[in-house]
Amino acid sequence: MVRRVVTIALFGFAALSVLRLTNRTSVGAGVWVLDLIAQFSIHIMVGAIALAFALVLQKRWRALAAILFVSIIGYWDVIGYSRVAALSSAADQGSFTVATANIWMSREALSSVLLLAEQADVDVLALNEAPQTSCKEILNKAPTFAFCRLVAEYPDGAPLSRTIALVSKTEPARWQVHYPTGAYHRAIIEAQFRLGGDDLLLVATHPMPPVTPSFLRARDITIETVKAIVGNETSFIVMGDFNTTPWAGAFGDLPGKRAGDPRGESTWLSGAPIFGLPIDHIMLGSDLSLHDYRVGPNIGSDHRPLFATLSIAENP
Repeated sequence: MVRRVVTIALFGFAALSVLRLTNRTSVGAGVWVLDLIAQFSIHIMVGAIALAFALVLQKRWRALAAILFVSIIGYWDVIGYSRVAALSSAADQGSFTVATANIWMSREALSSVLLLAEQADVDVLALNEAPQTSCKEILNKAPTFAFCRLVAEYPDGAPLSRTIALVSKTEPARWQVHYPTGAYHRAIIEAQFRLGGDDLLLVATHPMPPVTPSFLRARDITIETVKAIVGNETSFIVMGDFNTTPWAGAFGDLPGKRAGDPRGESTWLSGAPIFGLPIDHIMLGSDLSLHDYRVGPNIGSDHRPLFATLSIAENP
């Protein structure tokens, strides 16, 4: 009986592995079920480890060799993940700290992340799923910040499905809000800051969670719009809750390298990280040097905040 269960699990793992890889091809891109499977690549790998242990106990060496082969070949994009910004020594001057947090429409989480941001001397903070609040209230709670842009509705007053906000110590040189068609009432904030005499583009957003095929397409439209906004820029930060892990095909459209290695990292679910996923990201352009990165504590949301300190790299 146990042998039969292990055999069924072995075939199940093989099937999931093939489907997962299909998501990264032109055939499988945008297919809801395949995207969902790809999001849980780490969990499937953990299951494969448990399955390999069972095969050792049963002395099924050929099956063990097969599962090891499939794991190494089929999950090399996870095992050998390298799209991570390298950490460099702290900058002598001109460093810039950013943070992003999904606060789950919780006023408690809002207060917690604003306090953390002040303690970490954050220059720019992106808030996803902000509760019903105002910029005046945010700036009163965090007086070290001087600029706030809260986006809860379209220009004509129609409500967005989720509120996002950008808070900073200094007012950006320019900013604008994008409302992508087909993004299911989600917005993107674009802002231009000056850092050490150079321009720094910052883009913050929170696409739809891919829980249905239509929501999956809405998420992908938002990510494609972010890619178009960044264009050929090399001094940029893209951050937010993107509702995709690095193992899914949609992540490939996010520009830049990720701050922090996502393997073993859970930004959601904060209450049960063993079942969580790294779906919040800070992405950096090639002109930026990363000096520090960390995942923050539980703030009373289902997500944990991310913090990154960076600077514009000196020209050789």
